Amino acid sequence: MSDVQVGVRLLDYVNQLTTVVMGLSTASSSAHAAADMFAGDGFYSGRAEAELCQFYASLAANVDKLTFFESVAIQYLQKVFETFSEADQELALTTWLDGL
Repeated sequence: MSDVQVGVRLLDYVNQLTTVVMGLSTASSSAHAAADMFAGDGFYSGRAEAELCQFYASLAANVDKLTFFESVAIQYLQKVFETFSEADQELALTTWLDGL
């Protein structure tokens, strides 16, 4: 039977996506903290108060969506790899059995 091989570039890409998700998680925490601060009393008072509150709330929500999207991309790649690995193993077994 043949072994399934994964290219280094694919593993590097999954690693990069994981790093992006970790960075986005940190950005999400910061955006939520900023949204909470601007929504609270006394943090900022001025003409742009409503706009700043809205901006940071929107930023937090959008970073959360991006984090989710990147996480789903990683899960998709893992599932595709598992599926194709199983298919390759079944094909190798069938080929080996046909050769008996």
